[in-house]
Amino acid sequence: MPHPDLLFPADPRQREIARELYAHVRDLPLISPHGHIDPRLLADDEPF
Repeated sequence: MPHPDLLFPADPRQREIARELYAHVRDLPLISPHGHIDPRLLADDEPF
């Protein structure tokens, strides 16, 4: 398992801010903006 701070900044103050921000979003679903589909397909979550 990689260290939890692996992709956070090396600067301690920046890393602290990154941890705080991440704590607010880490349990939200991942939505990739790089997909080439209508976002409603993801939002509606219906089988197709």
